[in-house]
Amino acid sequence: NGREWWNDVKDHLERYIFDKVFKVCLMASPDYSEGDAVIANRLASLRFLKPRHWYVDSLEGGGENGREWELAQRELCRIVHYQCPKDLMGCVRACVRLVSLSVEARMSKHEDKAALGADDLLPALTWIVVQANPPNLASRMWFIDYFMRKDVSESSGEGVYCFIQLASAVEFAKECDAGVLADITETELENGIIEH
Repeated sequence: NGREWWNDVKDHLERYIFDKVFKVCLMASPDYSEGDAVIANRLASLRFLKPRHWYVDSLEGGGENGREWELAQRELCRIVHYQCPKDLMGCVRACVRLVSLSVEARMSKHEDKAALGADDLLPALTWIVVQANPPNLASRMWFIDYFMRKDVSESSGEGVYCFIQLASAVEFAKECDAGVLADITETELENGIIEH
């Protein structure tokens, strides 16, 4: 089919171009270096928190969904291997899908008939982001957002939803305090952050 052929050509051309300009584009991010370091340090400081602190119960005691969580972390970490916005978005989409599947499975086991919503997904995705903590996360998110806006076919529907969920999870991790976490006091949180 001619349309598929042209789409393949476009994808290969985009990959080739972004392979050449990626580093320069990434350095143009307002978050490059300093912003990335702030987020990386914040996420690393929260790694001591257990899933239950994020209201994620399917991970306690090994959980039955451990494989999905591990795969979701790997998918998010794979963003460091790609330079094309479409490929980066693919990693984000795969990560969010895996977390969604795991949360839905947990909800169905607990006979919770409510549909999966952002309030169910955000805590689990935040825990995944904290554990994965991929390098240059802020810059790469800026890069995806900036360049994917230009591609209407990729910047609608599920891709946008997944990206917004990831951005929300990063923001939640940046701003969280003991008031929004479970089973931890502000003093315990501060001490844990200092120790880690």
